[in-house]
Amino acid sequence: MRDIKLLAIAILSTAHMVFAQDASKAAQTVNNEPLLSRWLDIDILSASIRYRNVQDTVGVHTFDQGQHRELAQGRFKLDREGKYSVNFRASSGRSFNWSYADAIGGQFDDSLPLLGPRRPLSINLELAQAFRYEPTALTYAVGIESRGGYIYLRQLYLSASPIDQVTFEFGSLPIEHGENTEITTYDDDGYMSGERVRIHDPQRLYFDEIDGTFGYIGDPGVPNFFERAGRLTDNNYKQYMVKKKLGFISASADYSHLRATHTMREALNANLSNLHFIDSARLEMYQRLNDVNLYGYNMPAASGFGVSGTKRFRKLYQLELGYETVDTNYTVYSGSLFLNAVGFSWNSDSFLTSNHAYARASIKLAPGLSLFGFYAQEVSPAFYIDNHHSLNSGINLDMAELLHRGHIL
Repeated sequence: MRDIKLLAIAILSTAHMVFAQDASKAAQTVNNEPLLSRWLDIDILSASIRYRNVQDTVGVHTFDQGQHRELAQGRFKLDREGKYSVNFRASSGRSFNWSYADAIGGQFDDSLPLLGPRRPLSINLELAQAFRYEPTALTYAVGIESRGGYIYLRQLYLSASPIDQVTFEFGSLPIEHGENTEITTYDDDGYMSGERVRIHDPQRLYFDEIDGTFGYIGDPGVPNFFERAGRLTDNNYKQYMVKKKLGFISASADYSHLRATHTMREALNANLSNLHFIDSARLEMYQRLNDVNLYGYNMPAASGFGVSGTKRFRKLYQLELGYETVDTNYTVYSGSLFLNAVGFSWNSDSFLTSNHAYARASIKLAPGLSLFGFYAQEVSPAFYIDNHHSLNSGINLDMAELLHRGHIL
């Protein structure tokens, strides 16, 4: 009996030591966590100022302004593992593809009246057709504003992963790009309303991820989600995408249907960090598969692509060089003849349409502080309104980096 008691005491003592060690490790882990990491993940928290100069193909400076941008993106975690979260993106900027707002030197609206006498006749006829038949044309004509210090909640959605293989998203969502960039898809500042399902099961389905998205893309002048929340019940967009990593190459391909358009997009992004002269290279493409009739004007099927390479120097300097070609009717995705005529495209506002060679650079001055610059020059100009050249440069304060360095996030 005495031996049994001693054995029981030994077992209890050992168990107590094990549990005490586990509790100590757990407490140490919690103590080592950043202050807000249990509840909040911040991907972007920044403030920028820049000078922007854009001249179109008819010689008008559509932008010649000082601008500012405030941007916050992240998620509130409803559980410690982050399987359930509320995601958000809020920024300045008053339209679908502008998060920068004009502060000095007028705004985009000011340049539109100057275009009249200098527009090609075909564009003037297209605008007249738009004002005659398109209900929203006048609204766009007087409402494409780009100034102001307002902050808009562009994206707000619930993400849920009840099992590791499946994620559901619902609300005002980002538009899924895959390995394509905003050059051949939609601007990074864009938004949609609807739902998405992501399936991650490469062992059974080969692809690393399979996505299906259904919802509504539109309202280019209404970035505030709460003003367009009713769009959650509308549907003009669907997208099916696959993603796969093959060694040093990440690939994606997707099909999307928006209004009357059918589009395929594909991209390859190669990690070349083992080479001395380049860190990464990207090839991205799109094919709009059908003609679209827009208020009596035929927008033919078309395609485009982009190639780029990036190199980082001493972790302080980064340089990207590239070339892109986007067809002049890429604006057809808006469904607006007016926006098509004035060249208001929904892809990156730095590129828009036509053919451009470009360079993008950044210089890190201090933790959280960097200079940046961008220049794009049109090659073989089109007889249309688009960016002949585009220049911007400025300074960015990355507050998220400072919060991470301060062990707050």
